[in-house]
Amino acid sequence: MKYLVYVIHGSKYPHRTQKMLKFIEEIQSNFNLSYKIVMLDQPTFSMDKAFKEIFDSCQSNVQIIFCPILLFKALHIKGDIQKKAQQLQEKYNFTYCIASTFGEQPEIIHYFANQINNIIKNHTINKLILVAHGSSKFTTHLHAIQTIKTSLQNQFNQPLTVSFLHGEPNYQLVLKEINENEIIIIIPYFLGNGTLVNKIKKYVYEFRNKDNTIIINNLEFNKNIIPSINRCINQALEENVYV
Repeated sequence: MKYLVYVIHGSKYPHRTQKMLKFIEEIQSNFNLSYKIVMLDQPTFSMDKAFKEIFDSCQSNVQIIFCPILLFKALHIKGDIQKKAQQLQEKYNFTYCIASTFGEQPEIIHYFANQINNIIKNHTINKLILVAHGSSKFTTHLHAIQTIKTSLQNQFNQPLTVSFLHGEPNYQLVLKEINENEIIIIIPYFLGNGTLVNKIKKYVYEFRNKDNTIIINNLEFNKNIIPSINRCINQALEENVYV
């Protein structure tokens, strides 16, 4: 029996948790398979609890397709999914695969490009600054980031600098090197409008002149990005490679 196990970062705020659950349910409506939802750092939606529920109802021939609702491969894939799955294999009899993350999928890039395009129509922009989560320990996200950078630069013929909340180059240092009179667009390349995005916005508006700084919307679980996630899940199902 096949199970889809959606893995998302989660939130300590109930209203955001409900928003995430609704978003995942919309994704799941495209698949006729049983599923569970795991939210990292939330005991109510822990991996252990999800697997107990799966194996209370089904004891053998279980295939798990982990569906990371994450933009990039990094710590969560290797530590929170792969490592935990290997630990659970010592307790339960199952095979698994991990669907790809979706940060470089065309619908995601188009979501940001559309906003940039609308701004450029009415403003003279000097620079684009993309801010992603990043990592100081992993580099697996860098190929996807380069794909995104190339795509946006080709579309707008504008200088684009990639920066990170964690890892190098740090977004704060990048902003300090930009003349305050230059008009910039900041692209928060995040899935949800949570604590990290708000931290970035707070710093930007304290440091930069608001009249010269435009922060576009992050994805915030927009329905238009669901085809990207569906594509990654379908690819995992079609490849049928389990360990």
